[in-house]
Amino acid sequence: ETEALLAPAEGVRQSVPIADGIRHAIPSQADCRACHMAGPVRVLGVSALQLSPDRDPNAPHAEAPQPGDIDLPALVARRLVRGLPRTLLSSPPRVTAATPTARAAIGYLHANCGGCHTDAGELSSLAFALTYRLGETEDRRPAVLLTAVGQPSRFKVPDAEDIVERVCAGRPEKSVVLARMASRNPLLQMPPLGSRVVDADAVALVRRWIAEDVVSVPPAPAPR
Repeated sequence: ETEALLAPAEGVRQSVPIADGIRHAIPSQADCRACHMAGPVRVLGVSALQLSPDRDPNAPHAEAPQPGDIDLPALVARRLVRGLPRTLLSSPPRVTAATPTARAAIGYLHANCGGCHTDAGELSSLAFALTYRLGETEDRRPAVLLTAVGQPSRFKVPDAEDIVERVCAGRPEKSVVLARMASRNPLLQMPPLGSRVVDADAVALVRRWIAEDVVSVPPAPAPR
């Protein structure tokens, strides 16, 4: 915590090697703020769901829990988290979904995309939320299904006029979300910053989820 060197404000375009001929880019301070200030919480990756001891074994790059890992019970035991509802300790937070593939895919989108794509924050006007709220089930219509499946995308994929929906049920090749995840063209890629290599495991997972598990979401019932 005292030995790290602060990168210059403009970042470092060519930092450590991460693949053949590709080096990681340390974002500029302005680019860091684009993600860390996009949602209501400035610290990314710290949520009850992401700190849950109920690990998803199907998550991309999943690691088995190790002794001494920091999770919700450990933070509560050390009194670093106080006032946590006891239900989150007796029943560790988890994504509730119809299949293991859906659970892993929704969890991945929550952790990797939901920091910016929320129903609050600077991108809330897009009405495109990939966060998962505890207690959601497929019967209660998670935000990712309501705001992505069958919904028209404001972003137009270059040279692909037939890819128009954020997530096209059963058609990964027609889904804007997957097209952007699978590209590192600076004009197309998602996330737009801090990533130089496609996460092939995640792309395969989301492709399988869209093809096998995603069905058209019926319209919400009219309020009485």
